[in-house]
Amino acid sequence: MRTNRVTFAILLFLFAYLAYPVAGQDLTAGKKLIETAQWGRAKAYFKNLLNSQPNDPQVKFYFAETLLGTGALDSAATYYQAGASADPALPFSVAGLGRVYLQKGDTLKAKETFDKAIKLNKKNVDLYAYIADGCVTAKYPSIASAYILRGKDVNLKNANLQLADGNLWRLKGNTGEAANSYERAYFFDKNCMLAYLKVGMIYYEAKNNEAAIENYKKVLSLDSLYSPAYRELGDVYYRRNEFADASAMYKQYFRLSETSIDDNYRFAYILFFNKEYNEATNVIKKLLVSDAKNPILLRLNSYISYELSDYKNSLDYMNKFFAVNDKNIKLLSSDYEYLAKSQARNGLDTLAAENFVKVFKMDSTQYTYLDSAARANIKAGKYAKAAQNYDMLTKVKPNDPFNFFNLGRQYYIIGKADTAIADTAIRKITLIKADSAFSKVAQLKADSHLGVLWQARTNSIIDKTLEKSKPFYEQAAQIIVNNGSKNKRELIECYQTLGIYYLNKAYSYKKENPAEFSTVKESSISYWKKVLELVPNDPTATQAISELEKLK
Repeated sequence: MRTNRVTFAILLFLFAYLAYPVAGQDLTAGKKLIETAQWGRAKAYFKNLLNSQPNDPQVKFYFAETLLGTGALDSAATYYQAGASADPALPFSVAGLGRVYLQKGDTLKAKETFDKAIKLNKKNVDLYAYIADGCVTAKYPSIASAYILRGKDVNLKNANLQLADGNLWRLKGNTGEAANSYERAYFFDKNCMLAYLKVGMIYYEAKNNEAAIENYKKVLSLDSLYSPAYRELGDVYYRRNEFADASAMYKQYFRLSETSIDDNYRFAYILFFNKEYNEATNVIKKLLVSDAKNPILLRLNSYISYELSDYKNSLDYMNKFFAVNDKNIKLLSSDYEYLAKSQARNGLDTLAAENFVKVFKMDSTQYTYLDSAARANIKAGKYAKAAQNYDMLTKVKPNDPFNFFNLGRQYYIIGKADTAIADTAIRKITLIKADSAFSKVAQLKADSHLGVLWQARTNSIIDKTLEKSKPFYEQAAQIIVNNGSKNKRELIECYQTLGIYYLNKAYSYKKENPAEFSTVKESSISYWKKVLELVPNDPTATQAISELEKLK
């Protein structure tokens, strides 16, 4: 939409500059409406003048221009002819009629009419500019070039002719030469706002934002009410993610100007990104009146509904967006983002998880949505899929211990569940994967007890004798103590488990290894006493010590 509007603006007619004498009324305001493409207001303005001055050839001409601007070719031709009849000496109505022929594709009739107009005033360079720009608008560059050359033979230093030349170069795709012509236009006429505007547009397309802003502000320094400059400034700020400034510029533009549907679409997006959600909704409602199934509007309505915590409507609008989009509208990662978020808010966790993954696959910088996918799968009880999500995340962020921790947690949950995996070999493999993930946590965050503690917990399931988990519980307890014993609950778990380990050893060694019996018995008592230091009168520790002391 932006491209179409810029092209149209670049090819704006030049009739606002025509050097007609004023006859009985000031046409300046109406001409400015035409220059800024406010066709509805311009038409009403000149229609009103036509009612009061029905025989004025200039008013007939400008009214015809508004009709041509809205595509009413036959009606425009009628008023051009009326203007020419009212004053056969004024050439612009005749030239306007030629532009109608050109719009209809009758190049021979158009050139014949243009030449007839020139015969009325061969020295009027604005006339050559007007004719040439009509040829550019109708996309006949070779005809436009011929009339520009003829105009230059009369007077090269004419701002309107340079504007037409710039428009011709734009049509040919040579923005460098176009900019040169526009710059010559305001060199010859320091007040040529349209030239500054068009140079700004070229800089905008070249992504030279600062130069674009400079030219747009130059326009406003000449006329603070020149509405297109506010719109173009808004677009620059929008591209730079300066949404507050973009919003301010568009609000000024909307206050001053007649706006197009494309303008309203852009304004709605600007308001959305500036978090002016209610204002954006008001703009969208107006657009939906005539375009209820427009996918862009449905998309934006979904985004806004979500931000306003209207999650049901957010999901409804996004489902409609995907249903009506005929693939002419490119899908964005944000489409799946808002679809997934609204699904999650509506309890559709499995679907949400799938779409969160799509966000990442469309835009790898959005890797945090893999975590969102995992959380949705966890909520849905799909731990294996959550593990897949975290596994993907560890590949994107291989130095983040928390991703490995979350990955290990999923494998641990799957492996711990008695009914989750009937095959003990598969269960063991799952728990080994958990141990591997927790081992990575321990490597990446050596000052934390979490990695080794969860290795201890995992290995206590793999090996019920606690032989494999014992060194990890010892390491975890030491780290906790080194860190000031802040994690009291986990420290108690370590001491209790180690106490149990040595308690079992004591019962076993009493018969099988008497030489080591006293050592393991005292080790168990030592750990249970550490539990009592943390939890005085702990019944389990008290009972364990009592039993051990009786054990001979």
